[in-house]
Amino acid sequence: MARRTRTKPERTIPSVTEDGILDLLHTSLDEELAYKRRRVEKALAARGLDAVVPPPEPSPRRRGARARVNLRVSREGRLVVHRKGSHEEAPPPLEAMARPEIVTVAEAIEAQLTTHPSLARGVERVELRSDGERVVTVLYGAVPKPARARLAELLAPALGADGALCLQGRALVGQPRSTLDVGTLQLEVGPLTFFQVNLEVNRALVASVCRAVTQLEPTRVLDLFGGAGNLSLPVSKAAGCPVELVESHPSAVKDARANVARLGLPVTVAQEDAYALQAGSRFFDVAVLDPPRRGAGPAMAAVCATRPKAVVLVSCHPPSLARDVQQAMAHGYELASVELHDLFPLTSHVESLAVLTRR
Repeated sequence: MARRTRTKPERTIPSVTEDGILDLLHTSLDEELAYKRRRVEKALAARGLDAVVPPPEPSPRRRGARARVNLRVSREGRLVVHRKGSHEEAPPPLEAMARPEIVTVAEAIEAQLTTHPSLARGVERVELRSDGERVVTVLYGAVPKPARARLAELLAPALGADGALCLQGRALVGQPRSTLDVGTLQLEVGPLTFFQVNLEVNRALVASVCRAVTQLEPTRVLDLFGGAGNLSLPVSKAAGCPVELVESHPSAVKDARANVARLGLPVTVAQEDAYALQAGSRFFDVAVLDPPRRGAGPAMAAVCATRPKAVVLVSCHPPSLARDVQQAMAHGYELASVELHDLFPLTSHVESLAVLTRR
């Protein structure tokens, strides 16, 4: 990978909103993208890795990009967030943060809950999940059984066209599964299964992962932290090879298996902890890792010890990215490329895609 002469980075201080959720809300697009690039470069440089990192492509939606939003419910039935570093409640910046269909449903739900706050008291938080059109609303908390039917009746008019309501995994109104377009495929996920927060940018990320893997001409791919198949299934179709998906969350595993069966792709699903992977326990010549914020850690060590020809790493946290890349390089891999995807516009968070090839 090309090297560059290290220069002192320009200092950028993010603007911070009162709630602390959209910390780059008042920053220009150019400043935001440059700041995210510098964050990744700085994290890599801290590990002795001086790499050229291009700025992320802008999200097609800068305002109103999120397809999943988690909000707390106050005693009065209002949908709130906690101010950063405290338990002080604040109204969320919904129009800047969430897709319009989520804003509409959230406002309607809040109107109903504030009218009947006694029914809202058992609800601790609300997650609103959009597939781009319809919204699935998931309630969390200890709602007494006698109150559930009344709560469902109260909120049903607020759910929007074809909307659904769940109490955790239990459907109260409508069909709670979401259908997500991922490249040329459609994945179905239940109300408890994670999916990427930015639908449009996720499609671009998936396309980039598919290109990277296909260029490596694998015979078999291992996908760790694979969720419901967001990367496994498109990769299997694009690369034309078997993929083994490893995931620990029961809901995601169930959805992944259902997606595999419906789409008929050569993907196998193992319900296991990816962090417990043992070197040599799987056969693969390319690995795809999409770990949580803390990074791949021992999973990266096990993968590299198995000596695949390449590792494709997706990371949502620059310091974790740098640690994982450094660990792979210590096992004889080199950083072939890095690209950024702006999954989280108006915030300092950024998704990175790194390709590591065996020296």
